[in-house]
Amino acid sequence: MNRKNFLLSTGIIALYFLWGGSAYISQMYRLHAFLSPEQVDIIAMRWNYIAQALGIILFSLFLWYAPSLASKPSTYAIGMFINAIVITVMLTWNNLFIIVFSGVIMNLFLGIFAAYQFAVLATQVPQQMRGRAFGFAYAIGSIGTYLISLMLNGRMMESGYVVLLYIGFILINMKLISAVQNLPISEENKRITLESFPSKSLLLQFIAVFLLMSLINSIGSNYQSSTIFHKKINFELARAFYALGLVIAGIIADKSRKYGALCCLASLFFPFAAIVLYKEPSFIFITWAFSYLLLGFYSVYRVIAFVDISSKKTEWLPLAGLGLCVGRVGEALSTFIPSALLHSSIFSTILIAALFMPLIILFIILFQRLYMTSLSIPKTQEDFYKEFENEYSLTNREREILRYVIKGYSNSEISSLAYISENTVKFHIKNILKKTNCSNRTEIMELLQKMELSTNDFMY
Repeated sequence: MNRKNFLLSTGIIALYFLWGGSAYISQMYRLHAFLSPEQVDIIAMRWNYIAQALGIILFSLFLWYAPSLASKPSTYAIGMFINAIVITVMLTWNNLFIIVFSGVIMNLFLGIFAAYQFAVLATQVPQQMRGRAFGFAYAIGSIGTYLISLMLNGRMMESGYVVLLYIGFILINMKLISAVQNLPISEENKRITLESFPSKSLLLQFIAVFLLMSLINSIGSNYQSSTIFHKKINFELARAFYALGLVIAGIIADKSRKYGALCCLASLFFPFAAIVLYKEPSFIFITWAFSYLLLGFYSVYRVIAFVDISSKKTEWLPLAGLGLCVGRVGEALSTFIPSALLHSSIFSTILIAALFMPLIILFIILFQRLYMTSLSIPKTQEDFYKEFENEYSLTNREREILRYVIKGYSNSEISSLAYISENTVKFHIKNILKKTNCSNRTEIMELLQKMELSTNDFMY
């Protein structure tokens, strides 16, 4: 069953990246007929990426407020059919406003589909196989995009015939999605809140780290972005190098999330290489190819990290696409920096260095929290209890009462052991339940167990 789910999820994600990524590039070619390369970059990386981020947020809200509808594969199959119509309009109408507007709508749908597929990855593929499923799928999509670009003597992406190809891929994608099981729904229909998450600081650290990484990578890319058209760079071939990085990153991430995180950080070498090699014509293509190779490590880890988090509990499933969402926001934010400043090697170097310093500090803190304990002394059950008590800011007396609750003592027994009245025991237990957002003792024990399992999984 695991193998079947692995292949099905890989196929769905691969087809999504194939037609979604190719349609995205086709829109860039169409826009280039009306706008300068710099203006195309603003639309592609600002408004389209913002639309993708909004699509991911919409999926989360959809799964949150209408779980019965959002969990059904047929819902997304219908959405893909609608998106096929949008893409057809975008690639056949020769009107700038229509091309831009339909492109934004297309990317909104792409964000929704991406988040849904990451939720499928979280619920139907084991953790030790997710890196390869995502990395291989994205690699297949990148190679497929390059092969499409070779058709019609290299003009397929600009041709009207490409619409028929995209529609064919979408229909196959819809067929594969119909074979997917419904996403799980919490029986209590709980809404995700920061209070329900076992570690708020961990979530915020992940967001901060990936946002800074996204900004740094984007600044390096934007520094030489105009070379795509001005220097006649084969963008699709450079993107194909992405595939190699994705495959390697997926294998490494499944072998050890710890090494996957280190490779993700190492990928930030590219922005500095971009600045150094930008003015060397013979190195322009090499720089782009190398950038996509390294970008694979970052792309895999930012997605898998949040997919792992979302798989821990049904109420956290809306977080599945948060890694890509944060990345898209960072990439969009980078376009607000004036291009004149970005094309200055001095300014770009200073800006990247300024972002790099807080990133390294946050990354070290996050890395130590997730992985370093596994290199020294394994955590004991007592360690988890202390983390739990600190996480929910329990008082000393509440901590004492909690230990008795964990051992299974009744209120009257706790009263005798702690030398307090039974009403006082009930008062402290009520406060513990309120702070942990639990309804009874059983839920407290379940929360403790899930926090312990969650930490062990992150250290995998």
